[in-house]
Amino acid sequence: MLKREVDAIECEKFLADKENGRRATWLGRIQKEQDTRLATLEQSKFVVFTRGTDPTQALNIMIYETFGGLLAGPERADKPTEEEAGVQTGYGVKMTSQGRLEEWSLGTLDGFSTGGYMLIAAAKPTAVRLPPVKVRSVGERGVTGFADQRLLGVAILKAGPKSTADPLERAIEGLMKQGQDNAARALRDAVLHR
Repeated sequence: MLKREVDAIECEKFLADKENGRRATWLGRIQKEQDTRLATLEQSKFVVFTRGTDPTQALNIMIYETFGGLLAGPERADKPTEEEAGVQTGYGVKMTSQGRLEEWSLGTLDGFSTGGYMLIAAAKPTAVRLPPVKVRSVGERGVTGFADQRLLGVAILKAGPKSTADPLERAIEGLMKQGQDNAARALRDAVLHR
């Protein structure tokens, strides 16, 4: 059995867990209410966002409760710069001079990773780069944060459509779509974090 398949089984356990369900429902309600005050999110206690990802990263995010599923680093006083957040949002470049970035969305996403999972989470507004106010109600509405920074809460919201293709082929294809540099970094990260 491939690691991705083992991780998917663990994600399904989270998805079936009552506490996960309560947290997902609570965060979902807050996210809907949050849509009525998008211009003032910086003054909120926390910001709620969603993300679809593969089973391995979903499981790591649930275990470590961090923005990108990495072991938690020291709490940072800064957040991603607008320029580096824009590169992550626009081009999928995760490694920056500030550290590894991950992008989530202010809005609830419908289409996401085949064989993956939709997560919902909350973080302090001071820990993330929010999209400009004028685009907070349309599109992906990218929220960017450092991959090793703690979330205030996270839950698996739902499972994506089941894949019928070979998971390894799908994973390699996904990495290559992101570009050769990102694929090389992802492989290096995978080897270092095994």
